[in-house]
Amino acid sequence: MQFFSIGIEKQNWQFKDKLLNRLQSNIPEGFDIDEEQYDTISYINFVYDYRHGLENLTDVNDMLSHGIGSALAQFLLYDVKEKLIAHIMKREYFYFDGVDSEKIYENAVNESLNCDERKWAAYIHAKLTECFKEGKNLSLEGFIRFRIKEYIGELKSIIDRSVDELLIDKEYNEFIKLLRYFVEIQEPKIEEVHVLLEGDKKYTLLDSGFRVINNDMLEDLAREISDNDISYDDLLISSLITIAPNKIIIHDSSKIKNTELLNTIKNVFCGKVEMKN
Repeated sequence: MQFFSIGIEKQNWQFKDKLLNRLQSNIPEGFDIDEEQYDTISYINFVYDYRHGLENLTDVNDMLSHGIGSALAQFLLYDVKEKLIAHIMKREYFYFDGVDSEKIYENAVNESLNCDERKWAAYIHAKLTECFKEGKNLSLEGFIRFRIKEYIGELKSIIDRSVDELLIDKEYNEFIKLLRYFVEIQEPKIEEVHVLLEGDKKYTLLDSGFRVINNDMLEDLAREISDNDISYDDLLISSLITIAPNKIIIHDSSKIKNTELLNTIKNVFCGKVEMKN
């Protein structure tokens, strides 16, 4: 007696063996799986072997539904999740070039590893149970497209965040290039600058003789703190760019918690920065 059937369209037959392996490991005792293949679709059929008896049809249905639900959840969460991400990207973000697209894809796949797999497995299982109660045939593609929209939406949100990260990185890199250009086109006002962190998160700049650096331009920058919402970190970068030294020595760098600040200084002043702990 045939209890249920899953149809897979031809373009997705490459995933069929993985799905069959999941199903074989999860369907209850007494069921056999056979396959009917046509030109454009293949059907995976679940057939009950009467030799195992058929005491309670409802129990057998429930067991099969549970088994298929578990198999589909594993299949979608582990076997084809990366393919789903790639498919969404091809549909939604086709305009990115190959390099950017690969970065987005890799970041999305890595972030998807942090998904609440238990939550989504239960969600997919519940959606399969609904389909099982409604009929005896299921299109795999239709199930993914129409039945598990929340899970697909979760993957799309992950991709969206990866896109945002890429765009932010691009903006940051353009910003670094601009600052690097400002430094390169001007003559150093002081050859060597020592940066010291004070207790209140302010920075003191010293020259090679360990004398405090003071000039009108730096004083104007300092006054901007009281007039605008400028942090001491921003003031430090602005001061260093204004001075454009050939060497920067940052003392007690391990005490500076803002690693982004340190990276920015190193990126702007390429090869000119020395960190001292």
